[in-house]
Amino acid sequence: MKKETYKIPKLDLNLEVFKNDQGRVQKTKIRRAKTTDSNKKINIVKIDVAKIEGLTDFQKKVYKTLMKVPAGKVLTYKELAVKMGSPKAARAIGSAMRRNPVPYLVPCHRVVRGDGVIGQFSAEGGASTKALLLASEGIKLNQNKRII
Repeated sequence: MKKETYKIPKLDLNLEVFKNDQGRVQKTKIRRAKTTDSNKKINIVKIDVAKIEGLTDFQKKVYKTLMKVPAGKVLTYKELAVKMGSPKAARAIGSAMRRNPVPYLVPCHRVVRGDGVIGQFSAEGGASTKALLLASEGIKLNQNKRII
């Protein structure tokens, strides 16, 4: 498995992309940057969800729908469920977000709870990393990590 490391602009974070021998993305990790880390920079890139290994058809549908949400916008789990044509699937969408093998490339940080609190995040740093990513996209949060 090959690993590529990129700096996330404006943040002290790195995106590690793991690819198999055929060059298909298997997973990503977001980590705190170290001074010796790569100087490559990356913005959120479009990724073909069909090329991510091990996804269910439901996960592919969720991630494809989520990929259409632009930086600087958020939606709730319920809003995402409605957008993808499955209005009762909010909890299942939460499970898909938790299992997202490529956080940041599939921007699950843009999905929040119905009460406006940002909720959890599957990448290293959890909700703190999610808050950083949202802030870098211009989303304002209060001290309780609720969208203002």
